[in-house]
Amino acid sequence: MFRVLTVCTGNICRSPLAESLLREDLPAEFFTASSAGIMAVPNRQVPKPQVRIGEAMGIKDLPLHRAQMLTEGKLGVSDLVLALSRGHRKRIVRMDPQVVRKTFTLREFAHLASHVTPADVEECIPENASTLHAAVEAVARMRGMVPPPGSMEDFDVIDPFRQSRAIYKLSCDQLVPAAETTAAYLNGIIDVFGPGEFTGERREMTEPDIVSQGIPKVPAMPKRAELRRWTKFGRAKV
Repeated sequence: MFRVLTVCTGNICRSPLAESLLREDLPAEFFTASSAGIMAVPNRQVPKPQVRIGEAMGIKDLPLHRAQMLTEGKLGVSDLVLALSRGHRKRIVRMDPQVVRKTFTLREFAHLASHVTPADVEECIPENASTLHAAVEAVARMRGMVPPPGSMEDFDVIDPFRQSRAIYKLSCDQLVPAAETTAAYLNGIIDVFGPGEFTGERREMTEPDIVSQGIPKVPAMPKRAELRRWTKFGRAKV
């Protein structure tokens, strides 16, 4: 199993939503998704505005989520760590410097992954245990190679906790596309290379890049796109 860990501050808003989206979009036979917070109060619940956002996207498990603290043990067993801000990423790497190559912000990973080609992944395969681990290393090698976004803040997802409904929506608008792109990339890797050891042959791509290759497998995208047009929770423009 390839283990994905999402991390925010309290593990009640951003990282649980990212966890649920990735769990929904990635095949359960190959992936697990979990989340934690660097300053979490154990067993705290997801606030109602975030629950409503999840319900609008068809995500029903957020009310069942309970916050948990990030630990070195959780980092050690994870294959990909996705922080929800650069500050979180810094704290994670400070906690365990050995995870630096597999730790990104969610939006950073999506930005870099969209530039990875199959040839980039193949270069990383000899030094990695599986094609999925090679896929993460290929994204790590894009650091410094791919132009950054207009502002480094574009690598962060804003914290909506105790903020207005508009901020909750903005946070969702930042988080959801990055989660979808991340899932599309990992699904695309499976399409092209398979999930385990590389056999020496990769499948022909049906799309122009790895991210597009995986997009057809991502469910519920029309519903999520519709959410981003909403002006109030539960009420969409017709």
